[in-house]
Amino acid sequence: AGYVGWGGSGRNGGFVGRGGTMVARRFGLAEAIRFADWQKSTVELVADILQSEGTDAEKTGQTEIGFAHRPNRAEGMRRYVEHSNKTFGTDYSYMDRDQCREHGLAGPQVHGGYVIPDCFGIHPMKYVRGLAHAAQKNGVVIHEHAPVDSWRHTPPFDTQRCGPREKCHHRHQRLRRKTHTKDWPGGCYRGSPTFW
Repeated sequence: AGYVGWGGSGRNGGFVGRGGTMVARRFGLAEAIRFADWQKSTVELVADILQSEGTDAEKTGQTEIGFAHRPNRAEGMRRYVEHSNKTFGTDYSYMDRDQCREHGLAGPQVHGGYVIPDCFGIHPMKYVRGLAHAAQKNGVVIHEHAPVDSWRHTPPFDTQRCGPREKCHHRHQRLRRKTHTKDWPGGCYRGSPTFW
């Protein structure tokens, strides 16, 4: 364990939004709907935390815009938007090439696009430091640079002790997920279009 935010502060570029509704193929429709609802609530949660804690994480924007960079991808994108709205109750919108041009989003590789509302960008490190500050303000003790002596997974069927655990000397810390990633150079990278 390093300092607060070490290893995962900027990997996603600071995007706070929804997506990934394709989980239905693997986990079933009911679970996919639950996941889509959870994603929407997490976007609202991050916005609420930023406001309630007064954290300046450079919140910017309010939508995600993605593009079909090849003509044969535009139809698939249109179907994705239609399917998502019908199945998950989202309010995504699709723009054909002409509509993209009308919105100033023209280019030789823009053959269509989608708009997902209620998304925004943040500076990930500023957000995670804000979370740490809020936790400490509420009595949480953060142990930075605590050496990890061992690592093990508990069986997924054990609901009382589910997930990986770290043993840090004589303390155990339960984790839902542990990731090791690299930060984007120079801090947060956001605002670029997502290509389909």
